[in-house]
Amino acid sequence: VWGEASLVRNLRQRPTLMSMNVESNLKPTLDFYNRTGYVLVSDDWKICQQETIVSVSYMAASLNSRLLPRWYFVRSQNPSYRPSLGSICINTDADFCKCAGLDLEQYLEFKKEHGPALELPDPSDLQLDE
Repeated sequence: VWGEASLVRNLRQRPTLMSMNVESNLKPTLDFYNRTGYVLVSDDWKICQQETIVSVSYMAASLNSRLLPRWYFVRSQNPSYRPSLGSICINTDADFCKCAGLDLEQYLEFKKEHGPALELPDPSDLQLDE
């Protein structure tokens, strides 16, 4: 996913990444970033945009507990708003909702009710409302 020097630096930052399963953790997370337009990934799983920075913290963000609930909640409340990659991956729930202008209690209820059933978005459904 990263160049060799970048990979070594990232693994030193977060060695727990080594314990993550490529097929069940890393590829689905990268697929989420690709499907949502945050990162363009080639068929052989290489990041195509030179300027795109995908830090280890972004790769370690939980797809099911953090990324999918946040993405779908934002889409349900304000489809034209696109949170930054850092915000969707790193911020606490409270900070994420504050940055997005969303109600924390509503988000937590949405996450509790819908979180386990959320799936990767279909790229054809991701056109931001103009």
